[in-house]
Amino acid sequence: MSGANGGYFIYELRKTIPRRKINFKKIGYYDDLTTNLQGNSTRRYLVELRAIGCEWALKGGGCSMCGYIVGTTQGNYINSEDIINQFKNWHKKMNFKNHPVLCLYNMGSFLNDYEIPSKARKEILKIINKNKDIKKITLESRPEYVTKEHLEELKKLIPNKMIEIGMGLESSDDFVREVIINKGNILKDFKRAVKLIRVNKLNSLAYIQVKPPFLTEKEAIKDAIKTAKFCFNLGLDAISFEPTSLQKFTLPYYLFKKEKYRVSWLWSVIEIARKTSKLGEIRLGGYEYLPKPDITAFNCKKCSTKIKSLIDQFNGTYDITIFDNCHCKCKNIWEKELIKEDDRNIYVRILEDLK
Repeated sequence: MSGANGGYFIYELRKTIPRRKINFKKIGYYDDLTTNLQGNSTRRYLVELRAIGCEWALKGGGCSMCGYIVGTTQGNYINSEDIINQFKNWHKKMNFKNHPVLCLYNMGSFLNDYEIPSKARKEILKIINKNKDIKKITLESRPEYVTKEHLEELKKLIPNKMIEIGMGLESSDDFVREVIINKGNILKDFKRAVKLIRVNKLNSLAYIQVKPPFLTEKEAIKDAIKTAKFCFNLGLDAISFEPTSLQKFTLPYYLFKKEKYRVSWLWSVIEIARKTSKLGEIRLGGYEYLPKPDITAFNCKKCSTKIKSLIDQFNGTYDITIFDNCHCKCKNIWEKELIKEDDRNIYVRILEDLK
């Protein structure tokens, strides 16, 4: 299966998304989460603006695991005033005194003028700049939209706040990223963006997917660790491991329904965190999506909730020893899972599992 054919399969999945009425006046979603700001545990607001949707998803099928497009206007035009008012109305209801970190997302690339018009972006940034309680802002973008002009605009409009640009690398393996994930850009794009962010003295964040489709649990752990090392060697300020979740109209969900895929074990997430925590600043995500995932990384009913709570605490402290006392009988099942091998060539796995 070539990258192009993989993209075509994903594009066909997107066509099955039902059309529905969407309120352009309201944000898509927001959450209240734990984070770390300059060494201290604190809270953050995460807000998803309702926008036109990721251009790559609309035109090229998008990344195989991403179901964000369902929560957007799915390509229907939305004007700047509606986007601005979405943020204004949400912003005035929030108390940022105990939430100094704002993660401002749009289910796509905030720096893409096609997705967020320049007028809307500038007005929203001006509102943020006036809020003295907001100390740090995290934005997301595909690397191709990280330009000198956009970064200079950010620095000009919010000069006294920490600015972090999050980009989805997913994997440093070309085959995994281009064919399995259908990322739609190359490592050269990512490297260029990281360098540009560093030159402009902003902070860079990479998202790493944990357990892309067709990889065994053991292979997925190795891929995530390898990608983390690649990121920190490249000079990334932080990385966030994102265990694959199941959203409808995505490749993982399709394979799950065919009994050809299981999301990552939480034990795998902990193992990856242990092996990479000394490399640099790592975070553990995988839950903050719209629409809400049907299934996220899990172990068993007895320990999953507790471990997810510890993950939330970890994101505030970055203390890896918080997982030292995690014990459950299901860990034995996970360890047996790591021994399993898939002797099929990766191309054969893809062809047979999709068949």
